[in-house]
Amino acid sequence: MEKFISIPLKTTFDVDFSKSLKKSLDNSYSGLPKHVINQTVNGIAELNLLRKKACASALQKDLASLELLMRYTDQVGVMENKLPIPVQCPVAFKWNDAFDKGNRFRFPASLTVTDWSFEKAAVSFNCGALMSAIAANQSMSDDEQLKTAARLFQQSAGVFAQLKDQVTIMLQGQKPTTDMVPDCLGAFSALMLAQAQETIYTKAAKDGMKPTSLSKVAQQLAEFYQIAEEQMNKEPVNNVCDKSWLNAVTGKKQLYSALAQFHQTQALADAKDDFGEQLSRLGEAQKLLNKAKSAASNSAFYKETVEKVTKALEKAKRENDYIYHAHPPEFSTLPELPKTALVKPTPVQFPMSTGFTDLFETLVQEPNQKKTLIEKVWKFLNMDS
Repeated sequence: MEKFISIPLKTTFDVDFSKSLKKSLDNSYSGLPKHVINQTVNGIAELNLLRKKACASALQKDLASLELLMRYTDQVGVMENKLPIPVQCPVAFKWNDAFDKGNRFRFPASLTVTDWSFEKAAVSFNCGALMSAIAANQSMSDDEQLKTAARLFQQSAGVFAQLKDQVTIMLQGQKPTTDMVPDCLGAFSALMLAQAQETIYTKAAKDGMKPTSLSKVAQQLAEFYQIAEEQMNKEPVNNVCDKSWLNAVTGKKQLYSALAQFHQTQALADAKDDFGEQLSRLGEAQKLLNKAKSAASNSAFYKETVEKVTKALEKAKRENDYIYHAHPPEFSTLPELPKTALVKPTPVQFPMSTGFTDLFETLVQEPNQKKTLIEKVWKFLNMDS
């Protein structure tokens, strides 16, 4: 059906690290060479600019913007071990709920925490959200863009899955905004995974994959959308997401379940096997498409599918009346269709960005500890991924 859902980005406010991180430098390090101090001061200025570009400015839905955001996420990941935020000179990281736009009577819901781990949680959320937006923006008629969409949806699913598991620790007892509640993050991950499988189905159908294989991919896709639907129906997720999202997910569940039945009848017809089962599965496909009508009737793909199933069912009925005289079994008595999952959440590995260079790479108390410290930092960040 191809109209994908993307998660909105969280918004924040500009901050100035200069005073706080210079205080942290004085607190954490002594006897540093002058050139290291100068490099660190320059690094703080660069960090201010990097955050402004990655977080406090509008980002385009493109890979360059994602790379910028991931670079800042990587930098935040090493800051706790390099320049922790001092209690006596805090930096207030304030992030708004991605779904709450507020109104003229109130500001959007937000959370302010003076800790690097909260900043990392918020920018990681935005990485997952921007991945979903770029993926949703790809053309499904272009093979390379299809591959990009599949990759990014799986990466987005991985980001939200990791956040779901870690956000409580990262917020250190603070009550999250609703978009960061574990149930919401789990629902976002499930939705991204379903959309990743949908891109694979689209590519497989476009390439003329055999009906038996298409049926398995479509059946798994319907199940992925069912899982997303179940999670989106829970509170507080159902109060966060746009109502049209749930309608679309339910419609896709029904549409791809119908396609799984249709492809199975194609496979049976090719094998000239069990005409009664063909009729029963085509009848079920038609019922499912009728259920999906309210959500999908404006989709060209839905209309094409209805036309294909209707023609196949009419043809099968005619042939049965004149040739086979088979008695279609009750659909509930037929075996469940097999499924094939071709996607999974991509585990998050740090560094996320390409060729990441720490702005404060020279900032270690002993030069020979530099490599060991960096290795420890990345090991810590990746331990739950």
